[in-house]
Amino acid sequence: MEAVVLAGGLGTRLREKVNNIPKVLAPAAGRPFLFYVLDYLYANGVTKAVLAVSYLGEQIQKTVGGVYKGMIIDYSFEKTPLGTGGAVREALKQCGEDYVFVLNGDTVFDADLREMYKKREKGKAVLAVKYLENTSRYGTVVLSDEKIVSFKEKREKGKGYINGGVYLVDKNISGAFPGKENFSLENDFFQKNTDILKNFVSDGYFIDMGIPEDYETAEKTIKNAVSPKMGKAVFLDRDGTINENTGHLFKKEDFLFLETVPDAIREFRKRGYYVVVITNQAGVAKGLYTEKDIEILNGYIQTELLKTGAYIDLFLHCPHHPEGIVEEYRKNCLCRKPGTGMIQKALEYFKDNGVILDLKNSVLAGDMESDLETGKNAGIGFCAGVGNKKIENSSYADLYIDKLYDIFNYIK
Repeated sequence: MEAVVLAGGLGTRLREKVNNIPKVLAPAAGRPFLFYVLDYLYANGVTKAVLAVSYLGEQIQKTVGGVYKGMIIDYSFEKTPLGTGGAVREALKQCGEDYVFVLNGDTVFDADLREMYKKREKGKAVLAVKYLENTSRYGTVVLSDEKIVSFKEKREKGKGYINGGVYLVDKNISGAFPGKENFSLENDFFQKNTDILKNFVSDGYFIDMGIPEDYETAEKTIKNAVSPKMGKAVFLDRDGTINENTGHLFKKEDFLFLETVPDAIREFRKRGYYVVVITNQAGVAKGLYTEKDIEILNGYIQTELLKTGAYIDLFLHCPHHPEGIVEEYRKNCLCRKPGTGMIQKALEYFKDNGVILDLKNSVLAGDMESDLETGKNAGIGFCAGVGNKKIENSSYADLYIDKLYDIFNYIK
């Protein structure tokens, strides 16, 4: 899934609280507010976000960079003011998927994007709405079953549904946008085209930090903004599974992806899997290379994958071996496969990032018996042997395949 984040607001109403920085970088509980928005997207399985920026956009680019956690980050710069509609039109040009989420960078609304994605429909947009007892600070949305009937202006008091600022759009509807460059997505398009709008009701956490009062609330509550979301992962062995096994590999010049691997990793992410590498690296315990060498190689692997549009969310390795010559690493441990320690570390990592991994719906692929045994020991639902005829009939394998990409003939 992909998203466009509107991050070009001037933050005029917040000048008394923050100054000389873009509104979306205003600190909340010690972090830029935009980071909570990106955390929300990551927890919901979004793999690429395009930030539509204008005012001090270079600061945003410098702060966030080209990758945030597992998400690829691109930027759409406004040369002249485009409004929310014009900014979305330009940003959508950098999106490759048919359906794209659009959301405000100064709002967190914890709607379940995976469930919202199920309501996608050609030629339509889905708007996430929230019920409030007091809608005086917002306009309201009139609903009828799954449809949106109309939008109403702000009123002094009253209860109802508000527009939560999270949308799922068929990318092609941009062809129906107004001809002018600068326009409001909400006022100039959605309100005039309610026939293409569907609603998605959510009672998730909601905060709009665009005014001082809500900014103060965000300071107190934002840490609990994103509720944990269920997710699935593919756990990949490294040597012999994603690259040629040359024996105690640690130099980038010796690294070579096996056929179909970058395409497979990209496809896993497209299908909603987080991607984790788990690898025994006994060469550290044997004194052949260091953990720093592994980190450098991981960086190289990631850089090469990014060139293809793929990405690995997490690299984990076990540097231990019971017969190692480096005392610090000479031991048998739970992280050494077929132990499940690395999978447990992955569970903890993703939980800290708002994702509860469902191992029964996850996948493991490896070229050794110990890889497959690890998967079964951890309760991973589908374990595939890859490329090594010695494990073709492994009792731990649900399937044997020649190349990693072949796995998509058997999984969703």
